[in-house]
Amino acid sequence: GGERIKNILSCPGNYPGIGGADLSLFYSNTLKNKIFMGGSGGCGHENNGFSAVSGAGGGIAFIIGKIIKCNNDSIFSKGLDIPYYCDEDGGSGGGAGGVIVLKTDSVYGKIILNVKGGFGQSVDNSAKNECYGPGGGGGGGVITTSFKKKVINVLYDTTAGNAGITYNSTGSCNNTTNNATNGSKGRVFYNYIYNESPVIFRKFSVTLGNDLTICKGDSVQLNANQGVSFLWRPSYNLSDSTSKNPLAKPDTTTTYIVRAYDSCAYAYDTVKVTVLQPPHILHTPDTSICYGDTLQLYVTGGTSYSWSPPVAISNTFTDSPKVWPSSDSYYVIRSTNGNCAVKDTIRIKVVQAPLVKAGRDTSLCAGDKILIHVSGASRYIWQPNINISDTTSADPEITAVNNITYTVTGYNATGCSGTSKVNIKIHSCEDTTSSAIIIPNVFTPNNDGINDSFEIASKHITDFAILIFNRWGQSVFTSTDPNFKWSGNNAPDGIYYFKLNYTNSDKIAVENKGVVTLIR
Repeated sequence: GGERIKNILSCPGNYPGIGGADLSLFYSNTLKNKIFMGGSGGCGHENNGFSAVSGAGGGIAFIIGKIIKCNNDSIFSKGLDIPYYCDEDGGSGGGAGGVIVLKTDSVYGKIILNVKGGFGQSVDNSAKNECYGPGGGGGGGVITTSFKKKVINVLYDTTAGNAGITYNSTGSCNNTTNNATNGSKGRVFYNYIYNESPVIFRKFSVTLGNDLTICKGDSVQLNANQGVSFLWRPSYNLSDSTSKNPLAKPDTTTTYIVRAYDSCAYAYDTVKVTVLQPPHILHTPDTSICYGDTLQLYVTGGTSYSWSPPVAISNTFTDSPKVWPSSDSYYVIRSTNGNCAVKDTIRIKVVQAPLVKAGRDTSLCAGDKILIHVSGASRYIWQPNINISDTTSADPEITAVNNITYTVTGYNATGCSGTSKVNIKIHSCEDTTSSAIIIPNVFTPNNDGINDSFEIASKHITDFAILIFNRWGQSVFTSTDPNFKWSGNNAPDGIYYFKLNYTNSDKIAVENKGVVTLIR
């Protein structure tokens, strides 16, 4: 329906009559049994008593028969026009066309099927500078037929109704629709099939069952027992608001309402989903332990607990179990508080002990010194603290006094430890039958004929091997000849490390380490 007048009194704004919509989108062979009566037109804005009653919509006409005989007959299901003017009020809208269903094998004679939309009401502005709004036109209706295509003796009229006109105005709107719109044209559908049922009226209802209770974070399936289409509200936290059985995951207690439809009627029901809060727990953070150690875990905040997997754990139903995993592991804690439960995971990284290597056992002359190198960890402690230069060094110097066993404990960055042992055996070097070696600690390869090479004086030894390397651990010389001589090659001045292995006359394998300084 049209507006009274623009921008006057308490009725400002632009509200022209709107044309009727086309419902033909709801007709197809996949959406069966959808037939609509034509809607009535909208009423015009009225406060002076001049607006007409809106145009009625067309009804539904069924023409069904094996053979239909006619003689220039007409079947009407049209929307009604508003044929006269309206003074000083908004015009009313024309009615929409209805539906004609034609189901037959053949038609003899001529027949006209009319589902036109009605015309909207026009207005008379009484020769004033005013623009009362005319009514919108009614939409054309729908004709469905069992024919596969158009036949020449069956005529169709699906014309849309036009909007009314504003007459007798001194303003710019004169002889225009003043923005009121025409209706949409109707349609004809061929080869239209619909199901017929002897059941005309029936009662339809939908039931959602008892109210539900869940824990926050959980979901629950809502269940409508009947219907072919559904609409749930509110739609948030639903998996599908148009499903028969959507999953609901509300954050707070929520009442859901469903509108169910069964191709005949609508029905409604509600269900309340109460949301309970799960327990808030605190537990051991992710951590690491050394291989072979035991760790005690803890958890608080619940009333009962269970741990999984049940591997390398003292008790799976306590708040403080002890665990001793042999490899990196995840322990899942499930805490309950009434009917609600929460899960969390603790990661335990298992760190292997460092592989500490302190070399082979060594036989020395009393009073000799030897540099022992240990590797495999980041810090060290030597025991006992006897005749050793530094109990925390990776390369301490040992002075041979008595037979002794040194134990070195190495620690990695996480505090895990490993150990190694070195036995130092003393023998008398005055016995010429015993093994003896003399190792210089400096040489000067300057070709002056004095101390130009690094060499070792030895006797009664076998299985000889020496390795010389620089301060970066790079090998610069190696030999298995007890009478070797190293002239330094092109090595720069500096300190060089050596590792010496041999078997003495007592058939003891000896490893000796030390340093030698090269000065040109």
